[in-house]
Amino acid sequence: MFGLGFSEIIVILIVALLVLGPDQLPTVAVKLGRFLAGLQRSFEDMKKDLKLDELEREIRSAAVDLKRMDSGVRTQIREIVSVENTPHESAQEPAQKTETPARDTTQKTTEQES
Repeated sequence: MFGLGFSEIIVILIVALLVLGPDQLPTVAVKLGRFLAGLQRSFEDMKKDLKLDELEREIRSAAVDLKRMDSGVRTQIREIVSVENTPHESAQEPAQKTETPARDTTQKTTEQES
């Protein structure tokens, strides 16, 4: 947790035993353990809060992006609907019939018979 090696922990325990004595060492160790556990929980809670804040910022950013996309899509839909509702030039002009003149086949056959 604090980057201490095994030999450093042994030295700390020996000094604590000499300073506190064998009677107080267990109670101090329990209090120290509870303090460190509470400190660790506090750090974990802060990490969770920071992650929640980060997630909240990401969600707000995504919501802004979605609103932009929504307005863009709505604009495109309005444009499509307005184009579809406007009459086209070909629909306004009457359809011109292109008739091919009929050939007079009766004259040619009579000419050929003579």
